Amino acid sequence: MSIKYTSKGTALQKSISSVFTVIAALDTINYPDETVETVDISDLGSGVGKVKGATGYTDGGQASGSGFYDPADTGHKSLNASLAAPPTAADQWKINNPDAGPTAVTFSGWLTKFTPKASVGSFLKFDWQIDLTGVATYP
Repeated sequence: MSIKYTSKGTALQKSISSVFTVIAALDTINYPDETVETVDISDLGSGVGKVKGATGYTDGGQASGSGFYDPADTGHKSLNASLAAPPTAADQWKINNPDAGPTAVTFSGWLTKFTPKASVGSFLKFDWQIDLTGVATYP
């Protein structure tokens, strides 16, 4: 039987100057949405339905989420700086799971979205998105 873990304690980390630093105050972390690439391999003799075949490639997809925005926070400043001056090499990232290990999902990718927002009756928040350069490594 599988153990059920609470999400509390899950953390996104970015490698900043070779040190993995927690991106603070996140309220949502969507793990990479990897997909197996398929193509239509139907031919004129195929039946009514289309036939799909796997190409042998996996698209690393994107990791995304949201959080509470602190304009003075070092991690949030780092995210903003990544958009203002994108790095030439992909950043290294980790999602630390809240299990007893703890285990982590590691990947490389570029931050492609960092959008602060404000709305009536709420806190300052932001959305973020990372496009992976390849497949994530799961524990």
